[in-house]
Amino acid sequence: MRALACATLIMFAGAAAAQPRALDPALPAYQPQAAAPAPHAGYLDVDGAVRIAGAEHVQYIVERFNRSTHCKLVQAARVAWPGAQFSRSACSNAAASSGLANR
Repeated sequence: MRALACATLIMFAGAAAAQPRALDPALPAYQPQAAAPAPHAGYLDVDGAVRIAGAEHVQYIVERFNRSTHCKLVQAARVAWPGAQFSRSACSNAAASSGLANR
């Protein structure tokens, strides 16, 4: 048990000391570009909104995405896809998780 504890401490110490890798300075700066999903993409509902699967609590998130003016994720989506909307596909969390795995 003591050996396992020592090995764990050494592993965490090494991870803490590791420095993040720097980005390649030759990479060009990111420039957002317009994008649009395929008209019949499986993740769109009949109105063209992006479906987010989940239980009742997901509705709270979806409503705020649709009226957000300051969420960086939503802002980026609207730059790339003007008029982007989101909808909730009601299901249990377990069903939502399996849906992610089966796409």
